[in-house]
Amino acid sequence: MTSSTAAVEEEKSSKGGSTPLPPGSRPLGTQENLFAPRQYLLNEGKPFPPLAHICSVTLDARDGQAVGGDDLRAALAWAIGRHPLLSRRIVGSGHPSGYLDDLTMRMVRADDPDPLTFAPMEGVTAEEVADMVLSVDDSVEAGGLEDAWRGAFAKDLDEKTFNLERGPLWSVQLLREKQQ
Repeated sequence: MTSSTAAVEEEKSSKGGSTPLPPGSRPLGTQENLFAPRQYLLNEGKPFPPLAHICSVTLDARDGQAVGGDDLRAALAWAIGRHPLLSRRIVGSGHPSGYLDDLTMRMVRADDPDPLTFAPMEGVTAEEVADMVLSVDDSVEAGGLEDAWRGAFAKDLDEKTFNLERGPLWSVQLLREKQQ
């Protein structure tokens, strides 16, 4: 058990909570909570949506060998097997029992009885998670890769969401030019 998990367990016990965290779980850290759905409201009573962290990587083929989807899938499975956080989901409501700033934006939490927690995706292998996160698009017209990745990046900035309760919490898109 990590020190942060032990601290949460101790805090829950001291408050009368008896539900232990599942093995391989840990509460979200401060920065991670910033990307989670917010429990305070925007205009018209709508909650802040979760934020997706988007990045882009460009790979150039060397010696005329294209980056293969199967090779990338195997590399992702390898990484997932060595970095368990890549196969996590988020459980817990994250709703505090009250706020210390009830008259303003309700952002300062009094406590966190059911914290948002990273938990393992149950019953899936690293290879299955790799299949879930990877999408391959072989339909890019010759010479159009830069426009394609820029368009996908811009779209993901505005629209990308993840099923936090099911996981995984990330994705990879491989764009390749059509074979002539």
